[in-house]
Amino acid sequence: MGVPSSTAAASATASTPSVGASSSAGSANPPPATGGSVLVGEIAGTPKFDPKPPIEGVKADLLDCFNQARGANPALHGKLTLKIVVNEAGHVNRVDANPGGLADDAALVACISDVLKAGAQFPKPGGMATVTAPLVFRR
Repeated sequence: MGVPSSTAAASATASTPSVGASSSAGSANPPPATGGSVLVGEIAGTPKFDPKPPIEGVKADLLDCFNQARGANPALHGKLTLKIVVNEAGHVNRVDANPGGLADDAALVACISDVLKAGAQFPKPGGMATVTAPLVFRR
């Protein structure tokens, strides 16, 4: 299976230099913004299950997600409350945003979901757990 993927990647790369592909790719992926900050609010936990440190541990990646999303939506900022489902092993199964926050942006939430699934290791909650994590993004 590795050979077809390499072939597909090579053909996609070969077609990139065309004028149509370049202008299309440029408009689809605007450059990320820079700066900004992310604050992690209070997150309820127990002495054996403190969910805040794993989120604090990926703050730089969350800020990268925010700046990437601001490239497409420069006005993006504000509060985003996440519902993070953590399995019995401490791995993130699902991330959703509560509706209504100013920073409720589909691209931002998808990026944060990817970051948390790949890089956040929560303590083992002793079963499934849903963590409510308030975040505030500032420009």
